[in-house]
Amino acid sequence: MKKLILGLFTFFILQSQCLTADYSNLKQPDEFTCAPTSSLNLIKNICKTCEAPSLNYMKKLQKTDENGTTAFNLCYGLEKYFKTQNKHSDIRYFGIKKVKIYKHSNNFDLLSISNPLNKNYGAILNIGVYTQNSKGEYVRQWGHYVNLISINDKFIEIIDPYNKNSYIDKLQYQTSKDIKLINKKDNEKYIKADKYYVIKTPLNYLQKNETAIINGVITIKLN
Repeated sequence: MKKLILGLFTFFILQSQCLTADYSNLKQPDEFTCAPTSSLNLIKNICKTCEAPSLNYMKKLQKTDENGTTAFNLCYGLEKYFKTQNKHSDIRYFGIKKVKIYKHSNNFDLLSISNPLNKNYGAILNIGVYTQNSKGEYVRQWGHYVNLISINDKFIEIIDPYNKNSYIDKLQYQTSKDIKLINKKDNEKYIKADKYYVIKTPLNYLQKNETAIINGVITIKLN
């Protein structure tokens, strides 16, 4: 009986590992290509029959420069890429940015997004990095894109193209209604949300005075 239980336990552990072991884990080569790099990871995961593009090709499609990539250009670039592969993509943005053509809402609910770890379905998480000013307001400094693997009511799992020493990161987050975000340093427009999602697990590349807050999620489903 002990051998049977041990065998079943090993099977389930290996099965769980296999769910994520095949997920692409490309790392960005510089400070500003997180969007095309996470896009390449997503493409490799949800479209095994697609011809994998180069990083430079995705940078061009998504209009990535030394300021990074806007949420709109990330979405639109992915849509154009999938068209070259004769794939119909349903791409949506859920969050606090005003992303034309794609959905946004001040009732952004992270848990309403289905688990992205499904066939033909993936997601990219949009993180804003903030510092607090003397008034206690959170002022945006820069943004980051990572591959979102799973969500529950306490944790998210991600593949972070900037974290070169990690594969799957499990991050704890909490919901807050009592913070004010200032996004004037960004060239995109934002809306005030009913609640925000603050990442509590320290990210090893952030400064001590920096806080990571989820700005939104981009979901991509191939039909």
